[in-house]
Amino acid sequence: MNKLLLVAAGVIALSGCDFAGNSDAVNASISSLQVTNLPVTSDEDGSAPDVFFEIQNAAGRSYFRTAVVENADLSAPVVGAVTEEIELISGTQPLYIAAYDFDGTLRESSLMARSAVFTSDEVEAAGDLTIGAMDGANAAQFTVSR
Repeated sequence: MNKLLLVAAGVIALSGCDFAGNSDAVNASISSLQVTNLPVTSDEDGSAPDVFFEIQNAAGRSYFRTAVVENADLSAPVVGAVTEEIELISGTQPLYIAAYDFDGTLRESSLMARSAVFTSDEVEAAGDLTIGAMDGANAAQFTVSR
């Protein structure tokens, strides 16, 4: 009986996991994430922000994080290179790109902008997928390049 309870608890715990038991995971062929028109901010010392991107699900779980682009020139597109295959759930699961100002640690980093929702199916169907900002008042434009 105890073994059955442990197995049931394990199944329930893993059901919240995005990839547990899901054969629909696909490796997304993404070469870069780009954003234009980020809100202008500066670091405490007055320098340009250090920017990184994350691909996240609706719960904010990060699937991928780019390296930090130090002293990003916000008057030009900011590009984060994707240097590895990204495993995403195939289909219509909502995904987002979040752009952060890196302030020494991930915990101290501040959100600059978040994209509107997109899906892995849209990425697979497009060469370059351009997505507006989640906040309609924010002029940021995100591009996922394959």
